[in-house]
Amino acid sequence: FNIVRTVFRYLLKRTVSEEKMTDVTKHIDLDHLEKYVTGDIALRDEILSIFIDQVTLLLEQFDVNSDDDAWENTAHSLKGAARGVGAFELGNLGEEAEKYIKKYPEKNAARAEVLSSIKKLSESVVAEVLLLRK
Repeated sequence: FNIVRTVFRYLLKRTVSEEKMTDVTKHIDLDHLEKYVTGDIALRDEILSIFIDQVTLLLEQFDVNSDDDAWENTAHSLKGAARGVGAFELGNLGEEAEKYIKKYPEKNAARAEVLSSIKKLSESVVAEVLLLRK
């Protein structure tokens, strides 16, 4: 596994300088993503591109006033998409959002707060992905 990690880091350096790599990978766990791409930079970039599209679509779907099923499905989809690429912090916010349904006390206020956090973090994660792909 250490050899795979070393090779992946070497390949990554070809697209992102060593200095930037630490900054770029603040929100994406590259070791997790590497399990799926095994050093294939083109595949990594394709997966990350799909992830950006998915996050963009899900952010458009989020609405604090939506019915519980729509809210829960959107939150669940975000959780899965984020965790799939190693954006675990964003995935955890998706998991938190999932619970703001049914008779959750003041669920719309809770939804608004978590959605604000999701939007802020999503911006950072997407910016990181875009830098990683350069």
